[in-house]
Amino acid sequence: TQALVSLERLGLELISSTDLSDLASRVCTLARDLCGIDRAVLYHRRPDDQAEIMAVVGWDAGLVHQTCEPEAGFG
Repeated sequence: TQALVSLERLGLELISSTDLSDLASRVCTLARDLCGIDRAVLYHRRPDDQAEIMAVVGWDAGLVHQTCEPEAGFG
């Protein structure tokens, strides 16, 4: 099925990609497509207990690299 092919492609990208920003964007886009949703966001929880927005799809791209409390999310 399409989902399995997409997940296989993502697995290959995970082991071959050296560009974290590009990979985060691809993960976000794939999640949106697989789930049939309008928007997706990928966070990275940093050692200082802040959540950094790594990629967005369907949100303002200016949100990327902003930080927030992990419980806060955004509207």
